[in-house]
Amino acid sequence: MPTSSVEVVTPAASYRLADLATVRVHVAEASGLSDDVLGTMLDAVSAAIARVCRRVLPAERVRETITPDAGRTIGRWALDRRPVATVYSVTCAEDGVAVPSASWAIEHRQAETMRLDVAETVVIEYTGGYSVIPADLVMLAIEAVRDTVAARSRVPGLLREELDGYSYELGRDVALAGPGLSPGVLAALDTFKRVELA
Repeated sequence: MPTSSVEVVTPAASYRLADLATVRVHVAEASGLSDDVLGTMLDAVSAAIARVCRRVLPAERVRETITPDAGRTIGRWALDRRPVATVYSVTCAEDGVAVPSASWAIEHRQAETMRLDVAETVVIEYTGGYSVIPADLVMLAIEAVRDTVAARSRVPGLLREELDGYSYELGRDVALAGPGLSPGVLAALDTFKRVELA
């Protein structure tokens, strides 16, 4: 299987999956939190989502070097940053000569894979990732921040409490996988996870 390495040419303007103002609108419990605290939560949630998805989600300009197995062409390759917005160059790593456009193509309707009919190491410079974070991913980040804020106010493991004859039940406690990632958020992230080709 080919191997690759990625060098960031131009990093994303922000790695947050939502802006602070939008989070404040949707997370009523955040009203008492400072921008610094809420921003730290949003950063942690965004990083946790990226780890679960095994990829950087906001758009970046990168230079990806792909080395095929000896004597084989690269074939179909899932680029590291997706979807691919712009390909600036595809060159041979050894001499910097451009790979003919007939030897490569972006495939898949969401620009997630590339076909490379070359049997040598190539360097691809491109912009990939979301220039605008999809609304459903923004909402998942907001839900995860909401879960994180709610978890701060809970007594760990407390499901039922009784005070002066009055009792209430909080329901089952949801275990969080990392900062604010509930099982529901984790399941919904499946559509954003890095595609691995066999």
